[in-house]
Amino acid sequence: MDTSPLPGTGDDWSVSARTRRDERARLQELIEAAEAEHGPVDPAAVAVKAALLRGGPEGPTAPDGSAGERPSPDPVA
Repeated sequence: MDTSPLPGTGDDWSVSARTRRDERARLQELIEAAEAEHGPVDPAAVAVKAALLRGGPEGPTAPDGSAGERPSPDPVA
């Protein structure tokens, strides 16, 4: 018998909430392990990386002023 929650039910929401909680807990464990090995994270460096990921002020433009696109590799003959 299939015991998976039905979409749109309270059970579905509950499973999703537990999954998100577990993912956050695992991410926190990874952060703590990385900080134990490499030291604390520099908040300024995190802000720069976050802007790059979000396409913010530092993100969409490459250092050469282009749109940040990478050139396509030469096709292999």
